[in-house]
Amino acid sequence: MSKKTEKPREQLRGQVPLRQGDILRIPVGVSTPQSGGGKEECHGGFWAIVASHDCDIEASSEKEPYIEIIPIEQIAKISSQYAHTRNSRLLDVELRDADLDGIRAARIDATLKRPIEKRHLWDLQLERPYLLNRRGLKEFVNWLSARYKRAALPNEFGSRFKKMEDKFWKLLEEFNDCTSAILLLFDEGQERRDCPEGEPYFISIYVVCPKEEDSDSERLEALIQKIYDLFGVGDPDAASGGASGIEVRQCLAIAEDQLVLSLYNDAIQLTSDWRSYKVEPPGPLLGS
Repeated sequence: MSKKTEKPREQLRGQVPLRQGDILRIPVGVSTPQSGGGKEECHGGFWAIVASHDCDIEASSEKEPYIEIIPIEQIAKISSQYAHTRNSRLLDVELRDADLDGIRAARIDATLKRPIEKRHLWDLQLERPYLLNRRGLKEFVNWLSARYKRAALPNEFGSRFKKMEDKFWKLLEEFNDCTSAILLLFDEGQERRDCPEGEPYFISIYVVCPKEEDSDSERLEALIQKIYDLFGVGDPDAASGGASGIEVRQCLAIAEDQLVLSLYNDAIQLTSDWRSYKVEPPGPLLGS
C-alpha cells in the first residue's frame, strides 16, 4: 500500500483561528513595514482589528496568503462625528473586555489597513482581550463596504446641492428617529453626467423608514412636505429647477420591508461623511 502523503501546510484550510472583527495584539516581527504613527502601538506590538472576510481567513494560504488588519487606537471617549459609520475613513467603536468587566473606546482608521501573511500567524498564541458586540461588528462591516460603495455624484449636481445641503441635513437630523436612509433616483442617467447651465436635474426622493407597522406616518408626511418646501416644489420657479437647479419629481416614503431590489439597485443612497440615520441611541455611545 502506498503511504498517504500529507498536504503542505499552505494548502490546508483553517490554519489561522481568527474571525472578521476579532481584536488582537500583533507582536513585534509580524507587523508590516507600514507604520500608523505609533498611536496604536502597545508593549511588544500593536492592537488591530481583523478586516478580512471569514471565508478568506478560512481559505488556504496558497489561495489567500494574506489577512488584512487595521491598527486601532484606544481613545478616551467616542466622538459622535466618527460613530455609527458617519465617516468613511474613521470609525469609533465600543470594545468590551473579554471577561465582560469593562468597556473601552477605540478608533479605527481605514487608511492604515495592511496585509499580514498568514504563515506568520500559524503558530502564535494570539492575545485577544477585547471583543466587539454584535452591533459593533455589523457597523464595522458596513463601514468597510460603505467606503467603496458610497455614491460619487456628478460635480455639477454636488455644486447645486451644496446651496441647500446644510438645511437638508439639519432637516434629516430632526427626523432621525423615523428615517433609515435616503435614496435618490435620477432621470435618464443624469447621475452620470454634469448637466449644463439651464438644464435642471430631475430627481425622485425616497425616504426609507422602518417596517410599515413601526413607521410614524404623521412625522413622515411632515418630513416629505418639508423636503418639498426646501426644493421649492409648488413654487413657480421650481418648474425649471428653481434657484437650486434641482427639480424634485416626487418624494415618497417607503418602508424597509416594502423596498424592492430593482429600486434599490437603480437608486443612489445619499449619505454624509459625518451623519447617519436611525441612530439608537442618538449621539456618542461613551461620554458626551
